[in-house]
This record gives sequence, C-alpha cells and structure tokens, in this order.
Amino acid sequence: MKSSLLVRAGALGLLALGAMAPDTARASSLCAGDFATSQVHPWPAAMTFYLPLRETSSTSGARIQAFRSSLEKAGLTIDPQGRATLQVVFTIRGGPGPASVFNDMNWQRRPTDPSLLVDPSLPGATLHLTVIVSDRTAYQQIWVATMECRIETPDTAALAGDIGTSLGKAIASAMRQR
Repeated sequence: MKSSLLVRAGALGLLALGAMAPDTARASSLCAGDFATSQVHPWPAAMTFYLPLRETSSTSGARIQAFRSSLEKAGLTIDPQGRATLQVVFTIRGGPGPASVFNDMNWQRRPTDPSLLVDPSLPGATLHLTVIVSDRTAYQQIWVATMECRIETPDTAALAGDIGTSLGKAIASAMRQR
C-alpha cells in the first residue's frame, strides 16, 4: 500500500508541475478517457516489460491474463526478466463507500459469485489509472501516465483487456516518439 501511495504521489507531482500532456492514445469503449503522459527519461533501445501483478484468485488471474494479452497485442513484450517495470495503480470510485485503491488485478469490489468475473457495482463508477514505467537497470522512471474514465461494463476481464489495449497503444506510441 505504501509503495502505491508513493507511485501516485510521484505521478501527481509531475502533473502538478505541468509536465504531463494529453496523449493521442485514448482508452476504448468500456472505459473511455484520455491519457495524460510524461516522458521522464529516454526509452532504451530494446524494451521488454516486467509486470509485477500477483495472482490472488482465479478471477484475478483471468484479469491479469486479459491485461497481459492485450498489452502484447498492442506490441509490448512482457517478460518476467524485462528491462522495465510496468507498475499500475487502479482507483475505483462510485457507489457506496470510499474509493478503492489496488496495485494488482484484485479490483472486483462486489462480485455476485467469487467464481465469476462480474461485478455489478462497476458500471458508472470512475476508474483512475496511474502508470509508472521504470528502468530496472538504470533505476529511474522512464514514463508516467494517468487516465480517468467512467466504467461501462460489469465484466472485469473485458475491462482489464480494454485497459491493456489502450495502455499498450499509449506506451507503444510513446516508444516510437523516442
């Protein structure tokens, strides 16, 4: 939890300094919003990504697989030994209770059945995504992004895949602009 707060604080600090600008990459239909991005350091020539997401249940595993697969379809190479860490923090607001913050794919707040990938509390809720890409060998941040959108589906795996597609496109676009 402490590390996710530090990630969000770092991204918000860059945003406050005016270092983030809207990117042309747009989240897709299940959660439409624009990414605000900041190039902190240059992208290394050969880039592979380590995705530090823990599988805590079969449903979080399905969301992780949908997210990872969508990132790969967008052109990113995901590898446990990847040069860069792709860290994501999800904040979901809406409905009764406080906002929920997750640094993994265990963001199903009110499942109807633990074996299902449906959360009826999600449609209409707001998702805030904070992304930090850090170089694991140079020990520095490369790229930071935030995005806020309104969730349009109760299907958590479809939502994870949708986010992965739009995030993957945003990262691939930033890498091409080296």
